[in-house]
Amino acid sequence: MPAHAQPQRHQTVETTDLMLRLVASGRAVSATPDWLLRKAKGVKGVRIGEGILKSIHLGHRAGMAPPYLEGFINLAASVEI
Repeated sequence: MPAHAQPQRHQTVETTDLMLRLVASGRAVSATPDWLLRKAKGVKGVRIGEGILKSIHLGHRAGMAPPYLEGFINLAASVEI
C-alpha cells in the first residue's frame, strides 16, 4: 500500500445514483463502468488497465484531484492486468 494508506471505511450503498452522488461530492471513489460515468455530472472517469474485455474506470470528483487520489490514479494506471 502506498504510504500505508487505507480507506477510512468501506460502505456499501443501495443504489448507483447514491454511489455517483457520493463520488461527485468528494466523499467516495468507485470502480464504475464507463457507460455509467458518461451520464454522471461532476464525475470524471479514469481508465485503469489494458487488454481486458471490460473497461474498469475510477470515478472521482471533476476538477483537481487531491494528492492521495492522484497517487492512487498513477498507481492504478501503472498496473498491468
